[in-house]
Amino acid sequence: MTTTKSNDSSFFSKDTKHLLCGGVAGCTSRTAVAPLERLKILYQVQDVLKTSNEPKQYGSMLQSLRKIIVEEGWKGLFKGNGANCVRVFPYTAIQFAMFEKMRPLLLSEGEKDLSPLKKLLAGSVAGVASVIVTYPLDFIRARITVPDSMSGIHYNGIWHALRMTVQQEGIQGLYRGMSPTVVGIAPYVGLNFMVFESLRQTAPLDDSGRPDMLFLLGCGAVAGACGQSAAYPFDLMRRRFQMTALSAKQYNGTMDAVKTIYQQEGIRGFYKGLVPNSVKVIPSIAVMFVTNEAMKRWIM
Repeated sequence: MTTTKSNDSSFFSKDTKHLLCGGVAGCTSRTAVAPLERLKILYQVQDVLKTSNEPKQYGSMLQSLRKIIVEEGWKGLFKGNGANCVRVFPYTAIQFAMFEKMRPLLLSEGEKDLSPLKKLLAGSVAGVASVIVTYPLDFIRARITVPDSMSGIHYNGIWHALRMTVQQEGIQGLYRGMSPTVVGIAPYVGLNFMVFESLRQTAPLDDSGRPDMLFLLGCGAVAGACGQSAAYPFDLMRRRFQMTALSAKQYNGTMDAVKTIYQQEGIRGFYKGLVPNSVKVIPSIAVMFVTNEAMKRWIM
């Protein structure tokens, strides 16, 4: 009797494979740009954590990166990345799996692929679902990323930060800034998926008849640029809310945060950290989509 060799990946369901592909893609992309991610957060929160007469610690990108290396060593560039990967794996896993789950639900009879608006909707739903599940991990990652000299609190890792936050601020403290995050994540993730999936259809095919990976890398870069431009002010407010318990500046809800930031810092205040974020997001989203594509080709 002959037996056929089973594929190891057959032990996993299709949904599980999408979760695995998305999770690995997210961790790979975020680790590649971890120094810029940390720098973005420092830019976003230094105004709310410093005293009125204290000069800014972080100026240009080169000066800031040099300061981190001098004070904390090379490991300082990746501070908080472990917590970020703990969050990012389920975050991106849920996004990609949910987007794939939404495809057949939104397809109309006779349609072979989703329209751009339906891709936007599917991506938005996927983004909101991923935030709801993983927001406390993002909150803790932000707290760990900020230097002890700015926050006045020393955290010994993820679980210590989680325990201290719950003890001092309650469970609700883990959800500070979630409202602007949910509002901002819908267009951000929606645009990422809509732009990437739309451009993907125009990709030239390689020798095996699949979309060229280098072209897909460019598609991911364009998608990242579009998504982050639309959602960045919401990302900044999320970080501010996450740090308000550690500072004298407090915001009474999202609208109060918008009003206060505009009055005190102007329109530019909503885009602090945008430059390192742009340098970070464009390659990060590109790597994420391409890694997900490579993983799907490997195990699907």
